[in-house]
Amino acid sequence: MVAIGGGAASRVLGWWSVVIGFGLGWDRKDELLCVLDISNSHSERETLNISLRDLPYLFFPLLVVQSLSRKLVHILSGLLFLAAWPIFSTSTGARYFASLVPLINCLRLLIHGLSLATDEVLVKSVTREGKPEELLRGPLYYVLVLILCAIVFWRDSPIGVISLAMMCGGDGIADIVGRRFGSQKLPYNQQKSWAGSVSMFLFGFLVSVGMLYYFSILGYFKLDWVQTIETVALVSFVATVVESLPTGGLMDDNISVPLASMVIAFFSFGHIGIS
Repeated sequence: MVAIGGGAASRVLGWWSVVIGFGLGWDRKDELLCVLDISNSHSERETLNISLRDLPYLFFPLLVVQSLSRKLVHILSGLLFLAAWPIFSTSTGARYFASLVPLINCLRLLIHGLSLATDEVLVKSVTREGKPEELLRGPLYYVLVLILCAIVFWRDSPIGVISLAMMCGGDGIADIVGRRFGSQKLPYNQQKSWAGSVSMFLFGFLVSVGMLYYFSILGYFKLDWVQTIETVALVSFVATVVESLPTGGLMDDNISVPLASMVIAFFSFGHIGIS
């Protein structure tokens, strides 16, 4: 049994320390006991007895949030990077300056992925199994795609915008929805679900259109919206199919999804009004 010390301030401090501890990935009971045994020696002591076996139920919502952290990073970091492009100047070197952010993260992933330095928080926040070598796969491909889209496409073409929207918004949300509601698997790939694929198509489409509208109202693109929506729907469909294919781990989604999006968008946007 665990005794939690009394005093309003100490109880708040104790519980928030536990929250922080779980967020950082504590998995040792002795550390948890030390955190919970916070008391105020100058106040009347109150105790609350909690069995350790009950803690998973008490902290289940928090643990769910922690399990989602990797995909939240996947979704938000790329989209925020993309949304920040308009704040850069119109100089020719702006795209390279913007690329310094993912480049620094690329070097960071290489250093920790090769175990030249350790960062448990980084590893746990962006990897599936908590292994440093995982940083050299999906997370590294992710930042390389960010760099590629910024340097090659930048604000001059909707191709980079759609590619990042599909990788971040479409693929990222598909994983979350698929894990939660993905009981019905695809007939040709038992690792993927109908719920995940449908959500990837829908959210990839919506995020892509939303980001294109964002750049268009700022004056970077002038689009024929009827044809643009048809093209984005096609890109979303192809990217969804590619993401659902059973590759046996040979092709990471952070490569296949943006690459497929780039190819379809490249051929499609050549035939619609863009300026």
